[in-house]
Amino acid sequence: MNIAMLTNNYKPFVAGVPIAVERLADGLRAGGHTVYIFAPDYHVKDDVETKERTRAMESLENSMDFNPGCTFRFPTTNVKMAGVMPLPLPIFSYLDSIFSELNIDVIHVHHPVLTGNAALHLGRKYNVPVVFTYHTRYEQYIHYAAPFKSLDKRAKKDEAFDAAAAQALVSFTQMQIVQRYLNYFAEQCDLVLAPTRTMADYLEPFDLQTTMEVVPTGLSAEAFDEKTQAADIRKKYLPEDKRYLFCTVSRMAKEKNLDFMLRSLALAKERIGNIFRVLMIGDGPERKTLESLTAELGLTDNVVFIGAVPNDEVCAYHQACDLFLFSSQSETQGIVLLEAFAASLPAIAIDATGTDDLIEHGENGMLTANSETDWAEKLTSMIKNDMMGEGLSLKEMGAAARQTAEEYEESRIAAKVVHYYQRAIDEKQDSTERSWSRHFRPRLGTGAM
Repeated sequence: MNIAMLTNNYKPFVAGVPIAVERLADGLRAGGHTVYIFAPDYHVKDDVETKERTRAMESLENSMDFNPGCTFRFPTTNVKMAGVMPLPLPIFSYLDSIFSELNIDVIHVHHPVLTGNAALHLGRKYNVPVVFTYHTRYEQYIHYAAPFKSLDKRAKKDEAFDAAAAQALVSFTQMQIVQRYLNYFAEQCDLVLAPTRTMADYLEPFDLQTTMEVVPTGLSAEAFDEKTQAADIRKKYLPEDKRYLFCTVSRMAKEKNLDFMLRSLALAKERIGNIFRVLMIGDGPERKTLESLTAELGLTDNVVFIGAVPNDEVCAYHQACDLFLFSSQSETQGIVLLEAFAASLPAIAIDATGTDDLIEHGENGMLTANSETDWAEKLTSMIKNDMMGEGLSLKEMGAAARQTAEEYEESRIAAKVVHYYQRAIDEKQDSTERSWSRHFRPRLGTGAM
């Protein structure tokens, strides 16, 4: 099967969607399928990608048997969305010139705009099904749009500002503009994949007419490997006067709710004392603000900002720690939670989409209300129970977390996706045949007698 994956962001950009795209592509290729990834040009030289692209195109031209696919980088401007993602130039003609050579069986798009629009055009032109993974609740990201940034700044500075009216405008935009467009786009596709059952349930009231299936992001086999670097990381970041090492992995952006986590940690510190350290792994536009808040809360001795870490090295940090901390409420699937689970690391997280599908409360982690007090109390309870030998220890919860992660091995996920691809292809062909038969049906009174 020849598969085209279209995405608005991909490595070296670090986020959940690039990880999901890469893992699914790896799983599909391991199963003998050809996957071409179309992603933005970040203007970073990558000789490996160039060689893969050349090799793939040569195999097409020479009818060679083995062609696992490659990554095509479409042209982009210097303008960046949300400060990090380059805005593409008009890309349809670029994509079309390549598609005509690839004999694509199915298009899998990972965003509803830009590449999403191109995917629909290509699907219609080449009569192949378009599959869309609903990775993100985009209505929760409108604060990146310039008008809403301005509203947010004014609300913070102007006491006379009508915050209620501003919130009403945000809510209207979220549900009447953004969500309506998302529903429209999804219904133009042949199949929608939701990364979790919770996300599918969220979409159910919108009554989408497109078939929907639940397909989570998989975990590579390497995610379960023991990392020798873990011991050195623990020794480096856990001083003798501390007992526990926690971590979180997150892009440092407003929607990740990391200020909530820091304030909750300050409350927990009052209850259990200065016995822990937290590794903040990741980078983003809110980092300086979060560093300032850390100092204001008296957590400078407890919180270490590590910065961005290559994804293949994150596992070693997980294995060095005792507990994974999570505070985001905007996830459709907690990929970072699964990665922590693969490293036998239990988690504490707000009960929200993307977490309640994975965390069995009291078994492989803890779910909390959207309350700093509750989050701090649950964390305190986990630590005190571990110290006093009451209930499940963190190690026992970590073993349960590992069992959860094993259900998400990427080869299993890829096999499920291939099944859904094939069904979409068959339905597309059936629909086309019915359309042709109607178009060429003999008129009454004509034809052979």
